[in-house]
Amino acid sequence: MLNKILIESAEILEDMADVADIRGRASEKRIGAVYIDAEHGDRMRHLSNSLRQILKEIWCKNIEFGSYDCYESTEYGFDVDSCLVGEINRLNADGIKTIGCCCGHGKQQGYIQVAPDFVDKMFELGYEQLSVDANGNGQWCFKPQTRWW
Repeated sequence: MLNKILIESAEILEDMADVADIRGRASEKRIGAVYIDAEHGDRMRHLSNSLRQILKEIWCKNIEFGSYDCYESTEYGFDVDSCLVGEINRLNADGIKTIGCCCGHGKQQGYIQVAPDFVDKMFELGYEQLSVDANGNGQWCFKPQTRWW
């Protein structure tokens, strides 16, 4: 029920922000009993995006490892956990080659693994490198910056 309410709220906010764009961002416009201007349209779009991100994170937390039921395609044509899509898209847009990731599904530490040539760039962006485990897993892995609630 909460998911349905959040999805509907995000859709309404997005629709209102679109109306503000269509009617002209420079002037104040009335939508029903509400006056909206460019700043409010941008704020509604931001809130809509935030609600969608919360839903993705709730969804990923309720998925078991190995099920791949919370995957979503990136702008670059490969699938990752839904809650990490935005972060992976940004890293790839910055020229960083990601080679694996997992959000941890609220059960374990998530990671973003990059090609070895991009480790220094991840440090420059403020990423924290994760430790390599006893089996040698985790080379070139970093803690995602996507926020969990």
